[in-house]
Amino acid sequence: MEFLKQILGDDLYSQVESKINSYNSDEKNKNNQVKIVNLSEGNYVGKDKFDAKETELTDLKQQLDNANKQIDDFKEMDIDAIKKTANDYKQKFEQAQKEKDIKIKEMQYDSDLTEYMKTLKINDDVHAENLKKMIKDKKLPFENGKLIGGDDVVNMYKEKYPSVFKNEEDIPNFASSTPGTNQNFISGDPDKMDFATYKKWREQNN
Repeated sequence: MEFLKQILGDDLYSQVESKINSYNSDEKNKNNQVKIVNLSEGNYVGKDKFDAKETELTDLKQQLDNANKQIDDFKEMDIDAIKKTANDYKQKFEQAQKEKDIKIKEMQYDSDLTEYMKTLKINDDVHAENLKKMIKDKKLPFENGKLIGGDDVVNMYKEKYPSVFKNEEDIPNFASSTPGTNQNFISGDPDKMDFATYKKWREQNN
């Protein structure tokens, strides 16, 4: 308060100082102390700063209230039910993923098998479907584009139904016998032969 001496003079300043000190020293005024400051020295908090600080404190209080409310909400939640729901969704997702993978493999297998069936040159759709089903039922796998065990199934089917497979080239139809040749020589279109004749024809031409 030294700056007041220059304004009030020593006597008046002493009286003011004495009154203020007496007031501040009173126990009942400990929370309401009087302080005199020189505003030119910046010892005063302006209204803008005060309002900004008050707003900041209000915001902090609101955040605290919100946090307390959220904590109370968490306390009311059924954590076990939430865990069970999350676990159910996880299991459903994993099951859906497995079914998807199986479906993709089945589609790929059907595509590979369809291409394989084309190479057999079967001239009858019913027989082609029957043979395809036999291969699928045996669950023969493909490795590097080759059907493992496929030849055995196809050869067995050929032995039973030779006429349903197309020949690579036309077979000339010779007479059943020619002078100076074996009278038991078998010729003709193998697709039109019965099974016994077909076997003899194969033995004859191997």
